[in-house]
Amino acid sequence: MSSTPTTPENLPALLAVLQRSDAWLAEVFASRMPDASWFDHPVCTEPLQSLSDDLGGDLQFIEELLQTYVGASPAPLRDLVHGLQQRDTILARRGAHTLKGSSVNVGAYRVALMSAHLVERIGQERFEECLDLVALLRDEIARVATDVPRAMRGLH
Repeated sequence: MSSTPTTPENLPALLAVLQRSDAWLAEVFASRMPDASWFDHPVCTEPLQSLSDDLGGDLQFIEELLQTYVGASPAPLRDLVHGLQQRDTILARRGAHTLKGSSVNVGAYRVALMSAHLVERIGQERFEECLDLVALLRDEIARVATDVPRAMRGLH
């Protein structure tokens, strides 16, 4: 089993973390647990397709939403890193919470799970462990950016 905290094998443990820190988000992920196929790509197209359908098929808006997410992600990531380095729990949690919420909105569920995991660890003041996880989070955000074209092709 991989040590990466976002592999499907580790999903139940991450869901337990979510349940303690964010019951609504845990319910969203738990409802998708039976096959975990939503976890196969950095961007899950299900919520994007639902949003597109609600907006009359406005794929341009969905693409703009994804590009905004990708462009805006560095700021809360910087807050997270700076907060961890300075042992500033409030700043670090704000960055992690921002990433968690925005990631759910665009179907970047791996980023959301990792961010929720970080929120809990920050609350426990496990700063060094969190800094180790930030590199994985940064990599996953980069994967989201490169997955946008595939996600857009999957929408109709």
